Amino acid sequence: MSTQAPDPLARQLRAFADHIRDPERAPAPAGVPDRRMGVYRDLFFNNLRGMLADTYPVCHAILGEKRWTCLIRAWFRDHRPTTPLFPELPRELLTWLERPERPALADEPPFLVELAHYEWLEIEVAHAGEEDPAAVPGDLLAGAPVLAAAVRWARYTWPVPRLGPEYQPGTPPAEPTGVIVHRDGADQVGFLAATPATLALLDGLSAAPGIPGRTVLAELARSLGHTDPDPIIAAGTDILADLRDRGIIAGIAPATANQDEEESP
Repeated sequence: MSTQAPDPLARQLRAFADHIRDPERAPAPAGVPDRRMGVYRDLFFNNLRGMLADTYPVCHAILGEKRWTCLIRAWFRDHRPTTPLFPELPRELLTWLERPERPALADEPPFLVELAHYEWLEIEVAHAGEEDPAAVPGDLLAGAPVLAAAVRWARYTWPVPRLGPEYQPGTPPAEPTGVIVHRDGADQVGFLAATPATLALLDGLSAAPGIPGRTVLAELARSLGHTDPDPIIAAGTDILADLRDRGIIAGIAPATANQDEEESP
C-alpha cells in the first residue's frame, strides 16, 4: 500500500508555521513575498512576547528587553505547546523553563526559574476556577480543616518576593523562602511569608483530608522529632486559626478518621 503524498496546502501551512517559529533557519513558503511574511512574523512573535512580559513582569524587568526577546524567541522556536488555549501559554513557558535539558540563556540569572514559578502562582491562583470544598465553622482540632481551593504554597531556594532589578543576589540565603499565595473573599490575590512549620502543616492538611486537625499536628510533631506533641499542637492551633482568618482554611468538615488514637495491641 503506497503512502499518499502530503497535500500541497498542508506542505504550505507547515512551511508557514516553521518559518514563523524559526525565521532564521526555516525558509518562508515558496512564492510569498518577504514583506507579507514579515507582517505575520512580527504579529505572532510580538503578541506573545508582550503577553508573556505582562505575565512575568519581574522576570522581564530583570532580563531587560534584549535578553527577554532572546528567551521568548528560543521558547517559541523550541517548545511545542500542549494546549491550543492562548491564556495557557504562560504556563507553557514555565514548563519549558523548568526542563533541565533546556539551553540556558546567556547570562541567565540562577534564580530565573524559581522567580518565574513564583510569578506564575499569582496567575494560577487568580484564575483558579474550583469551588471551595464543603466546609462549615467548627473546632479546628476536633474537626478536619478544609483548605480553600484558590491556595498554593511553595518553597524556594532564592528570596523570590524580594527579587527585582535593584536586588539580584549572586548566592541564595542560608534559609529557604516559604510563600503562600491565596485569594481572599474580594478575589484579590495575596502573598504570605510562611515558615517551614506552616508549610509542613499545609502539606499535612493537603495530604490527609478528613483527618482531625489535632491528628495532623501530632503527626507533624512526630516528624519533627518531638516526643511531647502538646507544644506543637498548641502553636499549631494558633497557626490554623490564623489561616482560617485569612481564608486559607475554608472551614471544617466532619473527620472521617482519628489517627491520633493508638491502635490496641
